[in-house]
Amino acid sequence: MRKVNFLVEANLFRSHLRKILIVGGGRTGYYLAELLSGQKYRVKLIEKDGARAEALAEMLPRRLL
Repeated sequence: MRKVNFLVEANLFRSHLRKILIVGGGRTGYYLAELLSGQKYRVKLIEKDGARAEALAEMLPRRLL
């Protein structure tokens, strides 16, 4: 799998964007949160399913859920 800088691909790389909100903790939301928080962004991931949110909190301990 090729790692892609989402912000470059979305043409947001010149922005002063530092906080990112992701709605949905599915496969895409999880990988996006993991990728972006590994860089210098503050990521908040929102998931409506409580059990899934708990699982994500364990998989992504440095992230806000």
